Amino acid sequence: MKIAIVSNSYGRDKNLVERSLRSSLNQTPGADQVIFIDQNTPPLEIDPLISSHARLTHFKIPVSGVSKARNSFPVPMEADWLLFCDDDGYLMPNYLEKFISITQKHPDLQIIAGSIVRDDNGDFYSPRHRIGGDLMKFQNTKLLMGSNFAIRPSTFLKLGKFSENFGVGSYWGSSEETDFAWKAFFNHIPMAYFPELKVLHIKPYAGTFFHSCNKAYRYGVGKGAMVSKWIMKGKIWPLLELFEMLCLPFAQILYNLVRLNPRTSIFNLCTFTGRVAGVLRYPFHLLGLKSSEGLDSKNPHKNKEKGL
Repeated sequence: MKIAIVSNSYGRDKNLVERSLRSSLNQTPGADQVIFIDQNTPPLEIDPLISSHARLTHFKIPVSGVSKARNSFPVPMEADWLLFCDDDGYLMPNYLEKFISITQKHPDLQIIAGSIVRDDNGDFYSPRHRIGGDLMKFQNTKLLMGSNFAIRPSTFLKLGKFSENFGVGSYWGSSEETDFAWKAFFNHIPMAYFPELKVLHIKPYAGTFFHSCNKAYRYGVGKGAMVSKWIMKGKIWPLLELFEMLCLPFAQILYNLVRLNPRTSIFNLCTFTGRVAGVLRYPFHLLGLKSSEGLDSKNPHKNKEKGL
């Protein structure tokens, strides 16, 4: 079995990037290739022991968006699996050993998602990952996160890779993973979630208060726009997500207020505001593109090239 681990990086602390790459290169059994997509200008000057490693391929591609970066590298079709990991996350030492065992037990799977745990206390990054569930059920598709999932190269190409309108650095600054998971769900791609496949990740809202508020809002906008996109495509299931994503922040606000944690309550409020803004903005954005770029309703393939 041949495995290629893919990480991209833009503006991240070099120590975090090197930690991530070391964990990928030091897996036992080892990955056949570690692909590092360096979006920085100038490129990162990483530790020579890492940069000279025989299995590391360092692509210097100065694009701003995470989805563009993940779409930019030549997909190694000789690989059996592409494994995506964020630059501020890193694989547990026994990750590939467990991954290979899972693929041998479930040879039909085309996508495998793992869990994210905090590197400061070992807790799951989100309650959803702690609970788990069947990834083939729509309500569980958010278990797939870009910082820890693997896919067959042919399936990655079949699904058209990531939508470059979503993700950090794009017009809609988040939700590229859920958008991708929904593409897989609506195309009936066999996939599953395994919590034992763990990636350690820095804690959420690790920045300053105002940076965290801004991030919560931006991520909310992307989430709202992504849900609006799929509803406008005529899909029914995203209506369930619309209901949940508007109701859940209120419950979280009350919960954190009761726990005397007003800081997190404000983050929840920013998330809610961003989601509402995204839901409302997406249709107007689409109408603007139709008028300015002339989307062809009789040729959806042309529209797909524009990320819609």
